Amino acid sequence: MGTIGVLRRTALGVLATACSLLISAASYAQSSPTPERVIVLGDSVGAGAGASKTALMWPMLLVANESTAYPNQVGQDLNSKFRKRLPVISRAFGGAVTQNIVDTELPALSMNSDQITQRYGSELRSYMTYMGEPLHYPVRGHSIVLMSISGNDCLMNWGNNVSLSSALALPPAQSSMTMAGLNVASAVAFFNNRALFPDGVSIFWSAVYDPTDGLGHDMLYFKSGQNLTALVQGWNAGMSAGASAMGNSMHFVNLAPSFMGHAHNYYLFTNARAQKRFPGSGTYWMYDIVHPNDAGHDAIRKAYWAKMREIFP
Repeated sequence: MGTIGVLRRTALGVLATACSLLISAASYAQSSPTPERVIVLGDSVGAGAGASKTALMWPMLLVANESTAYPNQVGQDLNSKFRKRLPVISRAFGGAVTQNIVDTELPALSMNSDQITQRYGSELRSYMTYMGEPLHYPVRGHSIVLMSISGNDCLMNWGNNVSLSSALALPPAQSSMTMAGLNVASAVAFFNNRALFPDGVSIFWSAVYDPTDGLGHDMLYFKSGQNLTALVQGWNAGMSAGASAMGNSMHFVNLAPSFMGHAHNYYLFTNARAQKRFPGSGTYWMYDIVHPNDAGHDAIRKAYWAKMREIFP
């Protein structure tokens, strides 16, 4: 409770106030707009890590369902909803933290692949899932923005596990919830700038799920250190509170409930008692330490789609 309480106080205090001040002047509403494109930003999850092919990455499934793999989801995608083929512009890359959204991915939206390599280097470009033509401002037509970001920021604050930090190539803890929230708020202010996006945006943002299935630790990677579940719960509570302060173009998607019973302790949920508590659990949705496999990407798609149906009835 101590970790959760501190993080929630942070979210409801400094983070929400700062985000509100930053966004309030720029935020504006659109009523059931018809989008012209989908923009994808974020970390390795947003970049599609763990999916067996491009069509099964969760952003691509949201735009165009893969009917062979998921026949029950036919018609439940953005192309079907709006009866048009929406172009996807992605600049998400593996290892990104919220600061990278501001200083790399937003500028890269107006760059082609060669320009990105020239400015940021070939190594970063190799981690990027580059899709779509560069944007030209002002961008005409409504845009849907998908952001899967702050998971790496959150894990930086977990620490106490040298092997995990090494495996994820994470630097020492340096990104607080407040700074992560302000970075996301800066991205929202960018998209809510009418000079750049005069026809508005709808932003859907997810933070982090719990790789330990709500147990705080597991026998694989998260063996020691602070309780990861408490950190994830507090982090998502803070990010959700911050999103609520960012105006009506921002919509937070909480992935944690969907992944419960499907991560590294999933085998504990295969018995009848656990199945009763967590219906549908007992299938493994992880590709590696933190990235989803194809089933995980499908679950993320469904969580985003459920939120989108509230915004685009």
